[in-house]
Amino acid sequence: MKPLSLFILLCIVLLFELSACQKHHVTPPAPLQDSSTIVGKWALNRDSITNVGDFFFSAGAPVPGTYYGSAEDYFQFNADSSFAGSENGYTGSGKWYALPGSSLYLNVGRPGLYNAKIILHTSKLLTIAGTDTSVNGGVITATVFLKK
Repeated sequence: MKPLSLFILLCIVLLFELSACQKHHVTPPAPLQDSSTIVGKWALNRDSITNVGDFFFSAGAPVPGTYYGSAEDYFQFNADSSFAGSENGYTGSGKWYALPGSSLYLNVGRPGLYNAKIILHTSKLLTIAGTDTSVNGGVITATVFLKK
């Protein structure tokens, strides 16, 4: 009798534990079906940066905070995978590639966006976010909000 009651008790505890371990369901962004929908000139709405542990790169340490774009700020994604942008008086160019899993690669010398994720993508809004780690262990997180 004891082994049977112990077995039943074990089953009840196991069922309780399994029901308590429900995973939180987070819907990932839809995969990018056609990268041509990113092509074009996007106005910079805002750029939010965090810098934890003194992230540092060749141009210095990015200042944390939120920058709100001006009329001169833009990200230009071209069909030939070239990129040009201007933000707060700084300009840059390079290459961009849409990757599987809603990833966006920007090779523009901009920390936080090398291996960004597309968070939101509609015909009028594009939000990308990424994180990079410097050699000293500092971590930068950037979230860029663009609009057409």
